[in-house]
Amino acid sequence: MQRIQLDEDIEVVTTICQVITDNLSVLGPVMLLGATTLEKVKSLMLTALAKKLVCQETFDDDDDAQDANDDDEDLVSEKKGLLIDTAADVLGAASAVVGAPFASILPQLLPIVQKYIVTQHVPPIIC
Repeated sequence: MQRIQLDEDIEVVTTICQVITDNLSVLGPVMLLGATTLEKVKSLMLTALAKKLVCQETFDDDDDAQDANDDDEDLVSEKKGLLIDTAADVLGAASAVVGAPFASILPQLLPIVQKYIVTQHVPPIIC
């Protein structure tokens, strides 16, 4: 978990999140045993969704990011977006494993997630 928090490589952190999601699917609640493991996972994923991990703060200063800015800004956005997606996947997998007690995260999660929700006006259906 410390690697997620301190690693400066956004691709490494994204891969770790993907592995956590996969392991939660296979191992279930066993992966979250320990007094603080679930809290650490929730905290780190909320930090990722809030774009405050070290890799998210240093990514723009990275040489790869500079090259991407010159060549392809979409690549930078894609890497950042993929980390957000995988962090959300970890939370989804953890909630499936833990069940109802996971709801305690909602007051912290909803304000962060609302930034990513795009509402579209749907015209009413006239019959």
